Amino acid sequence: GEFDPLGPLPPGWEKRTDSNGRVYFVNHNTRITQWEDPRSQGQLNEKPLPEGWEMRFTVDGIPYFVDHNRRTTTYIDPRTGKSALDNGPQ
Repeated sequence: GEFDPLGPLPPGWEKRTDSNGRVYFVNHNTRITQWEDPRSQGQLNEKPLPEGWEMRFTVDGIPYFVDHNRRTTTYIDPRTGKSALDNGPQ
């Protein structure tokens, strides 16, 4: 596919284009469509990440977090203290 600087969509998401050429996003997990890119939304309207943090995704679409303050990466969401790996298969 085309190179996308935001990386892969989260698992279960699909990018589509409507008849007017506008891009929208389909969440097959919840069967909801939306205009907003889920990657730029901060994951389902959660609180923004702390200053200096960034969320990225592995090639498998698993979110992980980059702490630019300490130059470390972790699977633990700094907002919730939960690991993205704990979600398991839906």
